[in-house]
Amino acid sequence: MSEKDGTVTSIVIRLVDQGERNRIVTLLTAEAGRVSAIARGARGKSRRFGGHLDLFHQGEAVITRRHRSGLGTLQRFDVREPYEGIRQDIVKFAVASFLVELVSLTTVEEAADASQYQSVSEMLTQLAQMEQADPRNVLLGFQLRWFYLLGMLPELTPAGLASAQMRPISPEALEAAHRLLLGVPETMSLQPSWLKDIGLLTRTLRFRVLSRPLASEPFLRQVLRDLLPSID
Repeated sequence: MSEKDGTVTSIVIRLVDQGERNRIVTLLTAEAGRVSAIARGARGKSRRFGGHLDLFHQGEAVITRRHRSGLGTLQRFDVREPYEGIRQDIVKFAVASFLVELVSLTTVEEAADASQYQSVSEMLTQLAQMEQADPRNVLLGFQLRWFYLLGMLPELTPAGLASAQMRPISPEALEAAHRLLLGVPETMSLQPSWLKDIGLLTRTLRFRVLSRPLASEPFLRQVLRDLLPSID
């Protein structure tokens, strides 16, 4: 962002407590990419932002110019979509937490990319509107699309995987991965063996990009293990 104040269309992708009253909020914005700012007074009994600053919230943020810390100050956040359908379901919440952490760690500060913002917005909307809490298609499909946007997804063919030095997967799993990449409806049936193959592919890509597991991964795995057939 410029040194001047600015209003940006944003999704909250990370919140970190700072001291007793403040938070550092990380936003994915349509206009300026990933942006971090201090939300002063966001904690405590008299929270300045009330309940309008939470993970996954989508809205309009007003951020002032930077300080010496390199962070701007979040002056206002007007929620347009709280995605309550995610917050009210532990499975959806675990999946969304995992995916926005991936986004937070793989985006570049203030590198605008409208397609990235649109992809995250569509993912959250799809999760929130699902009638049944089986989000495996969203979990795997978003990762495939995200790595495609990052330029990290190999060609989904046996030759493409071999060229990228990745473990081969079954032809049926490759076909399912193609459909997930194209964003087919979540009603598509995924066989356990396909889930295992596509899950291995996405885990390999995550490790190549990050060299470590996501902090939210144990929680996600526990939720899926308890409530859904495993994707391992």
